[in-house]
Amino acid sequence: MRGVGRPRVSLTIRDCKSRYFAALCKQGPEPYVILLRVRALKHGAAAPNQSSALIKSHVKTLVSVIIPAYNGERFIAQSLQSVLNQTIKDLEIVIVDDGSTDTTAEIVREFQRADSRIRYIAQANLGQAAARNTGAAAAAGDLIAFLDQDDLWLDHKLEVQIRALKESGADVVFSNGHIFGHEPSDDNMSFPVVHGKFSGTEMFPLLFNQNQIPLATALVRADAFAAAGRLDENPLYQNADDYDFWLRLAGGGRMFVGLPEKLIRYRIHSGQASTDAVKMLKAELAVLRKHEHNSLLNGVEKAPRFHSMYYKLVLALVEVGEYKEARQYLQHILAQEDYPIGVRAQALALRLLPSHFKSIMDLSHRIRESVGYRIAGPLRRVLNQARSMVANFFIQIMIVC
Repeated sequence: MRGVGRPRVSLTIRDCKSRYFAALCKQGPEPYVILLRVRALKHGAAAPNQSSALIKSHVKTLVSVIIPAYNGERFIAQSLQSVLNQTIKDLEIVIVDDGSTDTTAEIVREFQRADSRIRYIAQANLGQAAARNTGAAAAAGDLIAFLDQDDLWLDHKLEVQIRALKESGADVVFSNGHIFGHEPSDDNMSFPVVHGKFSGTEMFPLLFNQNQIPLATALVRADAFAAAGRLDENPLYQNADDYDFWLRLAGGGRMFVGLPEKLIRYRIHSGQASTDAVKMLKAELAVLRKHEHNSLLNGVEKAPRFHSMYYKLVLALVEVGEYKEARQYLQHILAQEDYPIGVRAQALALRLLPSHFKSIMDLSHRIRESVGYRIAGPLRRVLNQARSMVANFFIQIMIVC
């Protein structure tokens, strides 16, 4: 296998004095970092041919791993190494540099010199969806997997999933994963994924109610990916383009298998794109609106899903001080039939005491947890009987929920 068997060593103090290793050394000692050859750069070694990387490799590969990168010098070495450590060696890594201005390119090229399975493509900054599409167009594998520049795979990730694909005949396999970050409690978190085998008809409503597929866990047959078409590069869906893609695959009748094993490590940190909660929620809402009229949702109650999204957006907007827009999303909830009791009281609180809205909601939640369940039922029955506007207003103020 090309590149397999090359020596793996730790970075030395001398290496860390080189600017090419600055990002790696800040992360601390890494026992499995591939030897990076500074001398090759110093003596004018030719840079990889970027244009040739855009052409599919003539060598057939089992798995193509696509990694979009943008200013990823902090973590990309660790992500790359987690792929190189896979027990399945028949793979290629297609890194699409989406206009980085840091040392991402230098770090990747050093890995590339040590392992010919790594391919590097540079493009202007067009966004994650465009970078993933570029990588998919260049991929030579029978299977396609995605990994973000800051996440990690466990060593047996591909081996477990390839076996599941063969045994099930599915088009897409996904799994659970570890979530880790700055807080020790983060390590106990995981993803809300479903387990088992699902037809597209079964999977579509499950996905509509909640995205069940963490992108870094997915392994997709290349022919299924091609049939579904490119990821949607519309800015409306930025950072939710994968969610849209899973819905399209399910809508096209593809078969899915969900595994309970935790096969990835998803990193939480301040620099990642998904930390902007408002943008993420708006993108997810746009995807829901795109697919809400699909016939596979006939008979599915969609109002609770939209209510949940609107309410999450209200809280996220309040968090950043966008009170006017938060009130607009509360109005979306009020426009729905059978909106939850208490929304009018929440709208009043947001209008009169916007800066204290989150504290009021937290207090009302604690009250509900302690005594609310004992009185909520009787109060709701009274409220249903009291149809006048005055009674409706005062009772909702009383329960503040």
